Amino acid sequence: MLLDAIYIGGSLHASVKFYFNFVTAGFGDDLENPVEHYELVPARIGDATSEYVPSGIKAFWIAEAVSSTGKTELVGTISLGRQLGVRFIELYSLCDHLDTSSSHKVAGTGELRRMFVSPYHRRLGIAATLMKVCEARARQFGLSTMVLTTTPNQPAAVNMYERGGYKVYNSRDLPSGWGTQKLLDYGKDLSL
Repeated sequence: MLLDAIYIGGSLHASVKFYFNFVTAGFGDDLENPVEHYELVPARIGDATSEYVPSGIKAFWIAEAVSSTGKTELVGTISLGRQLGVRFIELYSLCDHLDTSSSHKVAGTGELRRMFVSPYHRRLGIAATLMKVCEARARQFGLSTMVLTTTPNQPAAVNMYERGGYKVYNSRDLPSGWGTQKLLDYGKDLSL
């Protein structure tokens, strides 16, 4: 019984450590200074109180709803980043035109990030709408491919991405305390 408790406690610690490391690693660049990272500018020039709008490819959207008490609630988020990494060696299964002979920066690739919908507002089409808006902006700026990373521990998210046309092009392990956590890299050809 004591060994069972130690094993469960160790597994819980490893899971929490993985989640913390995975999430905090992703927060570094864009959430520390969103105005700079997303290249936001005031919608009305010279008005510092104005709503901010993106001036380039990168963007961050917030879905809001008015509650029964009349308060505005944040119910979902998504962002579009420009992916210039080297994780796309197997992306050829989605886009035959990519050179996969070496690790290289993939031009024309956007990254879907920060996808979140409040548990109280899921299964209402909010996530699908956010994805469509994000993909439309990517197309508007001439991006031909969209990528994202998730874990198989989020089956509802995996199903939603796959229903939206995303396909796994890479599966990798991330160290997470007592082992590894599987990460799934998804991609979608936006020209289809």
